[in-house]
Amino acid sequence: MSDKKIKYEVRRSMQCGAESFERGDTRELTEAEALPLLKSGALCLPGEEPAERELAVQHTFGAAPQESPADYTVASPDNAVQLPKRQQGAKKAN
Repeated sequence: MSDKKIKYEVRRSMQCGAESFERGDTRELTEAEALPLLKSGALCLPGEEPAERELAVQHTFGAAPQESPADYTVASPDNAVQLPKRQQGAKKAN
């Protein structure tokens, strides 16, 4: 990669140290400086669509359960441990 500066369009507001990047601004950066920002979708070349960044966390709430190994127990109300009922203590005398 070269040290030649290229103009990029800011697609997501951010701050890097004392420098602020506002959406819609254009910034001149080297390819090496811009690479992580291009991959994250924060910058793009003028007239192009920004890259789709990968999800940091893949949520599975509401997804169908997956098969578990035979020796692994899945938490479920159907196989929950039943605790014994608590005994009533003796009443206090006044």
